[in-house]
Amino acid sequence: MSDGWRPIDSAPGDGPVLLWASGRYMVGTYDTDLDEWRDHSGYLITPEPTDWQPLPPPPRGRGERQWLTA
Repeated sequence: MSDGWRPIDSAPGDGPVLLWASGRYMVGTYDTDLDEWRDHSGYLITPEPTDWQPLPPPPRGRGERQWLTA
């Protein structure tokens, strides 16, 4: 893929990222204890994502906490 997408083996393991898996995208986090990708609800992402990119910043004038709970 292009346009900012990166191979999944270069993804960080310390926070949420935008993932691409089998024709769809989602936000997920790598679980280092289980060695697998999980979605925001904690469910296993299958098939395994192939690409990732950083999440965009929150809208201007809003803190991250407000953005996630608004």
